[in-house]
Amino acid sequence: MAFQLKLDRTTLHLNYKLNAITITLHLLLLTAMTFKANLHNLSKSPLWADCATPIHGRDLIGSLYQSLLLAPQQLRVKRFEAMSERELSELARMAGEGLQAQGIQSLLHPSKEYLFETAVGLLRYLDETVNDSPEVLNADALQRLKYDDYWVVPCRHRNHSKRGQMFRRRALRYHHVIPSHLDGFECVLNIHTDLASSTAPDRHMLGGGIFPEFNLASEILADGKFIATGAECKNQCTLIDHQLDSARQADCSLVIWPELTMPPEALSAVSESLGNKHLRSGLPAVVVAGSWHSDQDGKRFNRCSIMDRRGSPLFTQDKGLSFFERKETSPEEAIDDTKTINLLVTERDVIGIFICLDYCHSERLEFLKGLGLSLAIVPSMGGNSTMFAHQQNAKELARATDLETIVVQQVLASECDKVGGSGFVWAHSSRAREHEPAPTTEQFTTFQL
Repeated sequence: MAFQLKLDRTTLHLNYKLNAITITLHLLLLTAMTFKANLHNLSKSPLWADCATPIHGRDLIGSLYQSLLLAPQQLRVKRFEAMSERELSELARMAGEGLQAQGIQSLLHPSKEYLFETAVGLLRYLDETVNDSPEVLNADALQRLKYDDYWVVPCRHRNHSKRGQMFRRRALRYHHVIPSHLDGFECVLNIHTDLASSTAPDRHMLGGGIFPEFNLASEILADGKFIATGAECKNQCTLIDHQLDSARQADCSLVIWPELTMPPEALSAVSESLGNKHLRSGLPAVVVAGSWHSDQDGKRFNRCSIMDRRGSPLFTQDKGLSFFERKETSPEEAIDDTKTINLLVTERDVIGIFICLDYCHSERLEFLKGLGLSLAIVPSMGGNSTMFAHQQNAKELARATDLETIVVQQVLASECDKVGGSGFVWAHSSRAREHEPAPTTEQFTTFQL
């Protein structure tokens, strides 16, 4: 069996046997050649003539970033992680001076290592240059941030970068590159309607609500799958109102409830309470109102509602991976797959909401790394093993991408004694002191992130 590979004006005829070693060699060759070809093609772009203009500079940032992700491992991992911040700054300075003096073509070189260092320097140079003309974030800005294959979004709170950190974590300091499509999902950005100024506080006050003695009423359908039919929780709507009072007193900018705790009457209670008395904080307030099984157009979703400080809907996010226990006789959650990831852009963050398994499943790690977010919010339901899986993924994502994670997880009443509490309210952040997630009996927990 033979195939023809055309890359960088060179045609290679390779005869191969289908075995793991040969396939691996071909993939490595494809990656290296694609990286080089991409950079040479990108150098022909007319955008370089006016790359200091934010709309052109952001486009080039997205293209360079994606090209560098294709670089060989010995460059993207070994070489990049060994670079100090001083070396990256020097590469940016040299790239900027060369670009202004002689143009982009003067920076190209046959050596892959030289090309890689040049591309890294150009990426940092553009990152800093575009940041000098900051984008005012509002609904109109969405069109200016959207390109063919990605969104390029300014950020306000990047942590200090240092030698040894991974490419996704510190290649850019002032922007997020978010693919418009990833692994079959469409990524959609939403701008928050109550954006605060860039002088707003840099820390969120988080509030997480848990319900005591909470159980789910469910129904097994004809296909053997289950849906939630009701929440068994004494005075749930009154509890919600009290929890929101606590959020107002603490000036919470994030209020979160767990997965499958928000039937229609509870969701209405959240909206009504916020409509009567808004949340007020230095940062734009975001309310992640748990989730519930909802029907739409003949399909059923495990749907999370996201609201603003007034209780007005911003958007919804549906769960992709359905729950089932490991027992052979256990019913599966009766939901349809979602093909859309809705992300929220605020002055401080690019936020993603991921319902339980959509975050903690081990197969989701590479997908979550590729999204380019700063904050993940996880409404969840389960016991110790579910929380442990969230914790493991949160640590890996923080190490690789500097992603902060908040988990608010409900424990069913039948499991409370085994777990030692009614739920978990936990966050992982490089800026917060490390602690293990501990079960709580508190109905509402607040802390700063």
